[in-house]
Amino acid sequence: MVVNHHRPFKRLKRRRVTADLHNFTTFLSDHQTSKPFRTAVKAFISRYARPQSYSPPLFSALITWQIAFGVADGHEVVMEVVEEDVTTSASVYCDHCRVVGWGGHLVCNKRYHFIIKANNIGSGTIEDQYQKPCSSCGNILHLRDEGCQTCGAVVNPEEHEKWANRQFGDSNFLLHGMVHSNGYGHLLTLNGREGGSMSVSGSDMMNFWDRLCGALSVKKVSLMDASQKYGMEYRLLHTISKGRTWYGNWGYEFGIGCYAITKEAYCHAVETLSTTPLSIFFFQRTKTQPQLQAVIQFYQSLSGSKLATFRDLFSLLLRLIRESNTATNAKRNTTTSSSCCWTCEDVDKISYLSSIIIHK
Repeated sequence: MVVNHHRPFKRLKRRRVTADLHNFTTFLSDHQTSKPFRTAVKAFISRYARPQSYSPPLFSALITWQIAFGVADGHEVVMEVVEEDVTTSASVYCDHCRVVGWGGHLVCNKRYHFIIKANNIGSGTIEDQYQKPCSSCGNILHLRDEGCQTCGAVVNPEEHEKWANRQFGDSNFLLHGMVHSNGYGHLLTLNGREGGSMSVSGSDMMNFWDRLCGALSVKKVSLMDASQKYGMEYRLLHTISKGRTWYGNWGYEFGIGCYAITKEAYCHAVETLSTTPLSIFFFQRTKTQPQLQAVIQFYQSLSGSKLATFRDLFSLLLRLIRESNTATNAKRNTTTSSSCCWTCEDVDKISYLSSIIIHK
């Protein structure tokens, strides 16, 4: 065997075979288990996940796996499953449990994070995606680096691990769900195309999370609905038009409100706002009334039925926006109806109408 000592060996890049990719939209659709979460998640990882080569001395509290998925447009989506050892973690107590009222639960020794990042499309390992500058020379360090290759400074394991834990607070993830080993979890981040996804919609992402929770026997999941859409709180816009929040399509209900608001008070406020008649805007005289009346009459002309309440009006607005987005996503080659072609002025009218009505 001849060895060339003048040329270093190249590290072979592992290529993922397309046949190994799971279908993102149907993954776990027929999977059911009666096992508790702490058992089900280990079986899930053993069956579907591939371990990542984090350095044990630096990351004693974090063990990470990857699962790759294929989507319809040919893109690859990667989910990271991170097992966090709470006993050696920098953050032992869960603030999310305290906020939602689960502070009385015993502290579990394991947490599992399910993460899909916006840049988790294509090749590359997790270690290459997480980077930080060296505190001595500013050179870029990866998670796998135990020292700086430029200045030779040794990485402090505790500081490095604290930095890695801070990455869990990134709000730019497409999906970040965290589940304690007792089966109680929190949906911390969920974004669709408007949040940076190039291939998966918010509904598809939520369907995936819902199937994952069902397959792993997750008991309860909390979330803080702070979503914004069309210039206003989407939880309010969707609730007025549909009678429930967008997350309510997957069974999420009002849990705990700010300023001691009860579920009964919340439901009563939603019902009152939804059934408020639009006629009140035609019998009040303010500086904004003529323009507001014109906007309402404009959308009344587009509706096939009478718009009597806020719910009727906002249902129409959401339907028109949905039809417009569908026409836009279907390529602009085809000719669409003039009633579905929205200009920037139309969108501004919706934002103005929404803000005026809600803050009236």
